[in-house]
Amino acid sequence: MTSTAPPMTRDRIIEQATRLFVGRGYHAMSMREIAEAVGVTKAALYYHFSDKEELFMAVLTASLDRLAGIVQGARSAGGTTRAQVEAMAQGIFGQSPDQRAIIRLARQEIATLSPARLEEFGRLYQARFIGQVEAILAEGVARGDLRPLDPRQATRLLLGMLYPFLDAAHDPEAGAADVALALTIFFEGAESKGA
Repeated sequence: MTSTAPPMTRDRIIEQATRLFVGRGYHAMSMREIAEAVGVTKAALYYHFSDKEELFMAVLTASLDRLAGIVQGARSAGGTTRAQVEAMAQGIFGQSPDQRAIIRLARQEIATLSPARLEEFGRLYQARFIGQVEAILAEGVARGDLRPLDPRQATRLLLGMLYPFLDAAHDPEAGAADVALALTIFFEGAESKGA
């Protein structure tokens, strides 16, 4: 059941649930604990979300919406493919540790979702995030910024290189250097030009 109630309470619930799921994990949190953290009754919580899975899906979707906004912003800013990917990476890694950790949490807990919600989230993730990154790379191939390559495969490689640095416990200064190195290797390779 999707609520049409005031968005502030719903947004507060999603914000607190994000913090709690990141801090303690999906399975460790009860709806009662989430209601207490938000300062609402369990009945009020259930007014907004029919169950914990729906709340978790709302947390994931809110995170996905933020990621989509970051990618769309980097894409619409224009510039070279590398500039767009760097802007995207800076935006993603510039989020709060809780927001970055949601990506890690989603990977760890995604199997918790029912098959229908898992399929729904997969479609949303593809359309709002993966598909947008693929579009940046495909446009780069079309412009000649990148050699001819499969944008889908390149997206998997790029994100595979970046995902390990999303851990909230990762040192932010080292993380920026790691991300910069990952992007350099993605765009230029690791082989010495003199080899």
